[in-house]
Amino acid sequence: MSLDNPLLKHLNEYLKILKELSNLLDTDSLQQNTYQCIRQESYAKAFSDLTKLDIDALLITGQAESLSKKVFLNILKQIEVINKLIDDKDELITHFDFIHLYDKVLLPKMFENKILIARQDLKEIKEKEKPIWVSQCEFDEDKKYWEKELYRVLAERDTYTQDNVHLIQNYYHKIRDYLLIVKEDIYVYYPEDRLRLESDLFEIKDVLKLYNSALELKCFKEDDLAFEDFYLIFNLREPKARFDSTFKYITKFAQPPLYEMMKDIEKDVRDKVIDFIVLKLKLKSALTISKRFYKPSEEI
Repeated sequence: MSLDNPLLKHLNEYLKILKELSNLLDTDSLQQNTYQCIRQESYAKAFSDLTKLDIDALLITGQAESLSKKVFLNILKQIEVINKLIDDKDELITHFDFIHLYDKVLLPKMFENKILIARQDLKEIKEKEKPIWVSQCEFDEDKKYWEKELYRVLAERDTYTQDNVHLIQNYYHKIRDYLLIVKEDIYVYYPEDRLRLESDLFEIKDVLKLYNSALELKCFKEDDLAFEDFYLIFNLREPKARFDSTFKYITKFAQPPLYEMMKDIEKDVRDKVIDFIVLKLKLKSALTISKRFYKPSEEI
């Protein structure tokens, strides 16, 4: 497909924003200084630019033009890089005071000197004696000018504050949450042909919801178990890569949304799925764990 294709142009634009984001995040140490103010403005712009591009429309167009999922792989990889960078800094992000950065660093940087100079000029003109060659009217007009100049700077600060109060937001988590939705959209709207079979028990969107839940619980790392392999295992198919890590927090994982996904499956099929999951994810025992796989916590 030609690079002049509008879809590819939009995807390349999207990818460029993601790469710029990852570069920003990679060198971000979250400090209360003017450089962090510039970063915050850059994160806000990146978030705005990303959300202006309708990813759903791009995915639907991709399907209509019979594009391979490979076209979207670079976006998926970049999303993983960004979300990992954010997760690695999560403790710093969680405890970062964005309001302080805005009120005590950004606004003083923008207006403190302007206001100080305007006040000093007004103070000097008020304390100054009228020269004998200047009329009282001219002298009063001069004072009014500097009063207006001070009010103008203060009004400029107030307008800037109103227009940019969004900068107190945590754009790290806004970007992360948005990109998780984009990732889900790519998997749901544009799965690889090999991934979804008519004989599969579960829909991609349901397995993806469970996969993201497991990642949030820190049952495993994304690098240790890709979504495709997770999906294959739950649909009784051999994964492409063997899971060699340790699956943690099994009890929490075995409760909803897993229960919701498996509750309508026939018991014999469900037991077969559980045995396969236990085998492929190297869980300790199907006998003790299987009960939790399809019973909500209040029934245990």
